[in-house]
Amino acid sequence: PPPPIIKYGRPSLELKLNENN
Repeated sequence: PPPPIIKYGRPSLELKLNENN
């Protein structure tokens, strides 16, 4: 599978945004 796309530069920030949604 393709690698995960990091939109915010830091994967930790993207994870936090996903948890907030």
